[in-house]
Amino acid sequence: MVDSQVDQLVAAGDREGLERLRAELVQRLYTRSDDHEATAALRLVNRALAQVGRPYPYDWRKRRKP
Repeated sequence: MVDSQVDQLVAAGDREGLERLRAELVQRLYTRSDDHEATAALRLVNRALAQVGRPYPYDWRKRRKP
């Protein structure tokens, strides 16, 4: 389930969606630290966030995706 969500968010370049998903997974791990599925999903989301990259906050021009 998380795999397909992450793929859709990466394809759309939706960094905010990935950040929300990461926050949900972190909350899940706070309540149950031995949740191995959440840990694996969090690794996947973090990798996707690295792929999407961060926008430069002081650039007024829109950037094209590479």
